[in-house]
Amino acid sequence: MRTNKSGVDRASFNEWWADRCIPASRSGVRDALQALGVAVPQQLLSRSYGLSLSDYYWLKPTDSALTWEQIKAD
Repeated sequence: MRTNKSGVDRASFNEWWADRCIPASRSGVRDALQALGVAVPQQLLSRSYGLSLSDYYWLKPTDSALTWEQIKAD
């Protein structure tokens, strides 16, 4: 991800965030979204703090006391 003098480049971040989504073409994703009450895969990212099983990145809201230990998948 690119950075600039003020931190992370917004366009680079947005691209990274979009790439974390479950592809809408994945088998069963529509049924899963409906069962979870969300319209698009991007909404799952917000609900799950951007968690992925393939890395350790997540987004912590600034007003949150959550820790990695509390939300990581064991």
